[in-house]
Amino acid sequence: MIDEYRRLIDEIDRKILELLSKRAELVIEIGKEKLRSNSPFIDISREEIKIKQLIELNKGPIPDISIENIFREIISSSRALEGTLKIAFLGPEGTFTHIAALKRFGREAIYFPGRSIPEVFSIVEKQEAMFGVVPIENSTEGVVNYTLDMFMTSLLNIIGEIIIPISHNLIARRDVREIKKIYSHPQAFGQCKEYLESNYPDVELIETNSTSKAAEMASRDQNGAAIASEVAAERFNLEILASRIEDDPNNRTRFLVIGRGNEDKITGKDKTMVMFSTAHKPGSLYNALRCFAENNINLTMIQSRPSREVLWEFVFFVEFQGHKEENKVKEALNSLREIVWSYRILGSYPEDSSL
Repeated sequence: MIDEYRRLIDEIDRKILELLSKRAELVIEIGKEKLRSNSPFIDISREEIKIKQLIELNKGPIPDISIENIFREIISSSRALEGTLKIAFLGPEGTFTHIAALKRFGREAIYFPGRSIPEVFSIVEKQEAMFGVVPIENSTEGVVNYTLDMFMTSLLNIIGEIIIPISHNLIARRDVREIKKIYSHPQAFGQCKEYLESNYPDVELIETNSTSKAAEMASRDQNGAAIASEVAAERFNLEILASRIEDDPNNRTRFLVIGRGNEDKITGKDKTMVMFSTAHKPGSLYNALRCFAENNINLTMIQSRPSREVLWEFVFFVEFQGHKEENKVKEALNSLREIVWSYRILGSYPEDSSL
C-alpha cells in the first residue's frame, strides 16, 4: 500500500512541476509587457492580496503558515525571471531583520546588509536596493526609535510590514569552559531579562549592534556566549546551550519595508502611518487625535520623538488601521491637516496578519 501511495505522490509531483513551468512561462510574458510599459516588476500589494486569497482557500491539512511560506518562495522564484530584486536589511546575515526579509521576499532576492538603520535608509535612497527592511517595534521592548527618527529627514515611504515570532537562544562554542561574558543586542537582553537574572546574575553583559554580531564575537571567545537566533548559531558553528529563553513566549517583532515610492493599492486590510507636529499649547495633541476618533478609526501606534529643528518640540507618529484612499481616512486626514503645523503621510501598506 505504501508503494501505491508513493506512486500517486510521484504523479502529483510531476503535475505540480508541470504547472509551475506553465506559471513561469506566463510570468516571463508579463515581464515583457512590464518592460514595454516601463512598469515595476514587483507589485507588493498584489502579492499580499494573492497570499491572503490562497490562505483563505486553504482547507488543510497543510497549515496556513506553510502555505504562505511555499507560495512566497514560488513568487520569489517567479519574480527572479522578470528581474533582480535587491533588498537592504539591518545586518549582518543571521539577524532577525534578515530572517524577516527572507520571509517576505524569499531566497531568490539579492540581500545587502547595512551596518545600521541609517545605512539601510541610505542604500535605498541611493537606489542601490529597491527596498529596505528595518525593525520598528517589539512586543516586549516597544518601539525602535532609530527607525522613527529616520523619517524626519528621509523621504522614503513605508511599503509594507513584516511580523515574525522572536525566539532567543543562548549559544556558545562547543569548547566553552566557563561563561564569563554574554554578547547580544540591547533589545535581546531586555527580552531575556528574567532568564539572565535567574541563570547568569553575575556574568558581564556586552552590548552589540546586532544578535548576529554577538554570535560572531562569541565564536572567538572561549569564555563567552551570545543570545541570538538559530540561524546565527548555524552560521558561526555554535552550539545551542538553551533555547527559547525569551521571557515572553509570545514575543514578536515588527519590521517595516521601506522604499522610494508607494503604489497605494487597497488590499482590504491595510495600515497607514502619518507624521505630524502640533502647536506647543494645551489640547493640541488631543485635537489631532480627535480627528481619528470622530471617524471611527482604530489607532495601532502613537509615539512622540524630539524634533531635530526646535528645542522641546516633538514630532508625533500615528499608525492606524485603514488606507489613505478610504473615505473615512480621507476625512480624518483632511481634518488633521487643518490643525497641525507640519504633516506627512509615510505610507499606506498591507497589514501582516499571518500570525
